[in-house]
Amino acid sequence: MELGLLGIIGIAVLVAVAVLSRRVGVAAPLILVVVGIALSFVPGVPSFSIPDEWILAGILPPLLYAAAIKTPVTDFRRNVTPIASLSVALVVISAFATGLLLHTLLPGLGLAAAVALGAVISPPDAVAATSIGRRLGLPPRLLTVLEGEGLVNDATALVLLRSAIAASAGALSGFGAAVGDFAYAVVVAVVVGYAVGVVTVFLRSKLDDPVLDTALSLAVPFVAFLPAEELGASGVLAVVVAGIYTGHRSASQFDARARISDNVNWRTVQFLLENGVFLLIGLEVRTLLQNIDESLLTVQQTVLIGLLATLALILLRFLWVFPLVLLMRRLPSRAERRTLQLRRGLGRLKKQPTLDARQERRKRALTRLYERRRA
Repeated sequence: MELGLLGIIGIAVLVAVAVLSRRVGVAAPLILVVVGIALSFVPGVPSFSIPDEWILAGILPPLLYAAAIKTPVTDFRRNVTPIASLSVALVVISAFATGLLLHTLLPGLGLAAAVALGAVISPPDAVAATSIGRRLGLPPRLLTVLEGEGLVNDATALVLLRSAIAASAGALSGFGAAVGDFAYAVVVAVVVGYAVGVVTVFLRSKLDDPVLDTALSLAVPFVAFLPAEELGASGVLAVVVAGIYTGHRSASQFDARARISDNVNWRTVQFLLENGVFLLIGLEVRTLLQNIDESLLTVQQTVLIGLLATLALILLRFLWVFPLVLLMRRLPSRAERRTLQLRRGLGRLKKQPTLDARQERRKRALTRLYERRRA
């Protein structure tokens, strides 16, 4: 009874805050954290401590899948360089940099354990950033980069976290083993996610009942997550790959009823899970403060270390983004030069009176590539 009542109150709070955020112009996640902190100190409100497995295996897969199926593959591919820079390279560098900082501030914390903690705090959440960006009227390309980063950076951080924990426990022999473990987790996750996407899209395309299609759709993120985790890969990355593939193929494989149902259902799931996580973050603050061991670190010291780590992450991001912006400015001109080179090469082939079989294949391939680049 108490759990059901808390669920009703939670949904009511999410809807009320969503309405309030539109009127006051403040991102809903920020308000929800503050509301959660305030509610956690209300007398009679129980302490909240959500098990890690619930978040990783129960909330994160459908949350990322809901975002992935809405990601246009064309936009993602066009901005893959800045997205990879922010979601992979910057997360890894931030994890090691903040790990060194935490290792310095807490000498008793081993370097591998400190890097693991750095991996936890390194990926920024894109929900609040994109919601604020839309209100500010940021360019669509920048919003695409932020959304793409939000899809992949969690997977990078979780893979790095697993490798760092294994290194801390002595399960990895050295840096090379850690890099190999990281590469294995990524490659296997991509293969599993792609395979799940292909199979589930094929099965769903054969169903003509939206109810059955929706039921199968709700299972897809877990179908991708669990096998990848059992194989020692990144279940989160597998979910993202499966979601991007499903979203890309939906227009050609699913009918209008299935696409409308998918859109409404996954937007609802994303709203509840996305905002519910921020509310839970605020509700857990009281429990975290109560569990601080004053003999090791005081509350003030804990908060100070957290603020220093946050400041380090912000500075790293600023330093990283400046050269990234310069790179993003150069990419369109490089793309135009490559397109011009393709057109010239295609023109030379067309001028030749006769072409052998190899040249004909090359001509067809260049024509497809040129049309894609022009599009």
